[in-house]
Amino acid sequence: MAAAGTASAISLKDAVSLAISTNPDVGVVANDRRAIDQELRQGRALYYPQIDLRIATGGEFSNNATTQEDTHHGNDMTLWRKEGSLTLSQLIFDGYFADSEVERQTSRVKSAAHRVQESAEFTGLDAVEAYLEVLRHRERVHNAEADVSIHRQRLQQFARPRPAWPMRSLR
Repeated sequence: MAAAGTASAISLKDAVSLAISTNPDVGVVANDRRAIDQELRQGRALYYPQIDLRIATGGEFSNNATTQEDTHHGNDMTLWRKEGSLTLSQLIFDGYFADSEVERQTSRVKSAAHRVQESAEFTGLDAVEAYLEVLRHRERVHNAEADVSIHRQRLQQFARPRPAWPMRSLR
């Protein structure tokens, strides 16, 4: 099997590394883990102050006593309104919701990390099995070529003309 190993173009370590880095299943699980990391950041953001800005503008149709009185002076019932608000809020106590959320998301991140490791291990195992199968098949081809060579030598030995041996009778 040493002859087959020296003929390989890539080492086992490189083959496993390449399989893990290019396998789409590992990539999907790794992307899921990154998404869960972002959800952990969102959970931690519950501790930070929040600023809400609200701005609204637009036409408003109003039909009430005030607008009906103004229509006699040339105004219509459509008004242009503008409004805005800015709110700053800070969490003081939320019944440990933020703490629980951060703990929950941290556990999800750890679980996702284990899933990434599991997926990489299974992919690496598949790569090792495939690598060993290739080496085994190369060795079989090498053995088959050696067998063919031996058979050709034997065929050439029997194909040579032989001197005629005197025949004796057994009586």
